[in-house]
Amino acid sequence: MAFTEKINARSSIKSWHPHWKHKLRENCLQRVKTNRSQILWKIRLGGEAFPVSREKASLAFSDILVDEIDRLRQRTNGEAPHAQSDPDAMIWEYEPSEALSQLKNDDYEELMIAMQNILYDDLRTENEKRDSVLLEEFEKSCEQEDRALSMMLEQLQNSEEDEVICPICKAGKLQQNQHLIFCSCGHLRLDVQHEKVNLHFLRKRLEELLQQHHDSGCQSQPVFCTDHRFSMTALYIQCSSCETFELVL
Repeated sequence: MAFTEKINARSSIKSWHPHWKHKLRENCLQRVKTNRSQILWKIRLGGEAFPVSREKASLAFSDILVDEIDRLRQRTNGEAPHAQSDPDAMIWEYEPSEALSQLKNDDYEELMIAMQNILYDDLRTENEKRDSVLLEEFEKSCEQEDRALSMMLEQLQNSEEDEVICPICKAGKLQQNQHLIFCSCGHLRLDVQHEKVNLHFLRKRLEELLQQHHDSGCQSQPVFCTDHRFSMTALYIQCSSCETFELVL
């Protein structure tokens, strides 16, 4: 009687066999979802860069498949913790390597594609979010630079005839003492030899170059700097975005 009950119990559990592939697929896909970072890290150890190649990803997915088959076998044979109380436990007749041979080529390919789609969809969503944030930050930066440039032009245009804001520190007012144009910030000191080169001339020159850069369509804010060459210090306007580099004075 006891022997008959064992046989009946074994037969009822064997009825789970048609569902082991479904359970395996479910476990593999969940593994990719929860361990995406670890999967990518493993692929990176092989020197792979974005975009992730299908070959590298398939190797990682194959490892997951073999590992999940082994886990199912352990749960079935009572080797895993709480295996006896697991409602999905079933009699397992294959070793992990043998179980792979029980998967049809179509089943295997479908599972590989499903895991790949989950990984790539997550990456695509993450990249889209990152690109959206970067674009928003770039647009804000352009707006700020455009406002700063507009303010600089406005300051020049609204200032008194011979009043010029220092283009380097953007705070101090330039002063002229005979042939010397300078700012109290200490970053601008120009020795001019021609009598027509004065604060009024410099102001017009700054307005001209700023407007010219703005009209070019470049959204970046140019900067001003001095450079000492051939025993002379000159003022330049430069922009790393459009590669502008021009003599001011």
